[in-house]
Amino acid sequence: MGVCVSTRGGRVIDNARQCFYLHFLCGFNAPSFVFISLFVLFLSLFCFVLFSYKPEMVVSVRKHDRVRWAWHVLGIDTNPSYDDIRAAYCRLAVTTHPDRCTDPSAKEKFQMLHAAYETALENNAEAKEKKRRTKSGEVSDFDWRAEVARVRAAYSSTFKYPRASDASKTPWRNVNLNPSCGGPQRTKKRRCVDQKTQVGAHTVEVRRATAARGRASGSSSAQEEEERRLQAIRGRRRGCLPLLLKLTRRIVTREASRRNAIVRLEQKELRGIFLISVEERIRRAIESWADAFWVDMSEQWTELICFTTRSQNRCV
Repeated sequence: MGVCVSTRGGRVIDNARQCFYLHFLCGFNAPSFVFISLFVLFLSLFCFVLFSYKPEMVVSVRKHDRVRWAWHVLGIDTNPSYDDIRAAYCRLAVTTHPDRCTDPSAKEKFQMLHAAYETALENNAEAKEKKRRTKSGEVSDFDWRAEVARVRAAYSSTFKYPRASDASKTPWRNVNLNPSCGGPQRTKKRRCVDQKTQVGAHTVEVRRATAARGRASGSSSAQEEEERRLQAIRGRRRGCLPLLLKLTRRIVTREASRRNAIVRLEQKELRGIFLISVEERIRRAIESWADAFWVDMSEQWTELICFTTRSQNRCV
């Protein structure tokens, strides 16, 4: 009874022991002493079980058993992959589906198979997530800055030339511009680049000297140059009209275009009226000619009929 699993359990057992001492000092009989002893014993066992119970451990055990049951139902090995779980589920779902299987318990089997499939997939996803977290944790625990600093401190004495950050801290007069032959040699490419840089610097210096001499020659040449520049600007601006003239020309052009359109429309209307009048005159001329023709033809037919009747009467 003297063993304590936790602080709270120890306090309960100490209280029970104090009750036992109080009961013993009060002078109760032997049966009551045995009863109190048994009560304290059972109370200590209850506290041990109560405070040593870990529900997360039980949950993990139950979960592991459920995962093993799912693997057994699917008929796959331990720690299967996602493709293995899918293949096993598809193979068993085809054979145990209620629409294909005639077994009365096909529905229950299919439900059990589906529950096992979901459990296996959930366990696979949790395993992948745990593996990913473990890898990321290992990478994050590595202090690469401290490692770089350690390597630099270890190998800084072997470098002939200091780093740019270290060289900038020292005066430029203290930097050795002519290193010994034992140091790393400069490549041919680097020498070519340096030569090009020197040629470019020389060209820049020549241009600056020429410009300085031009400025020193006097202000007369600068004034002449400015005058030539202004003349060139005036020559370019002669062909350009002011903004007011541009707007006026735009307005006049639009008005002329509108009037030309109106004139063309009026000409088309007049031509239509003329064609209508000509067509009317032609129609009337045809009607008058037809009337005259029919009158002439009727007269001719009348004369012919009269002549025929006269000739017949003479024969009779």
